[in-house]
Amino acid sequence: MQAGSEAWEAFLAYYDVLSSMGERMPDLAAELQTVVDFMATGPRKKAPGT
Repeated sequence: MQAGSEAWEAFLAYYDVLSSMGERMPDLAAELQTVVDFMATGPRKKAPGT
């Protein structure tokens, strides 16, 4: 559980930096669009039985 939490925190830190860079670099913003779309959908519902 700890490793998953640390991995998520690292992902969010990288996402924050890349999002900020994307504001100044349109090519990077375009490459990140799928990640932005994924992050914008909000929390996922857990599958039944998990």
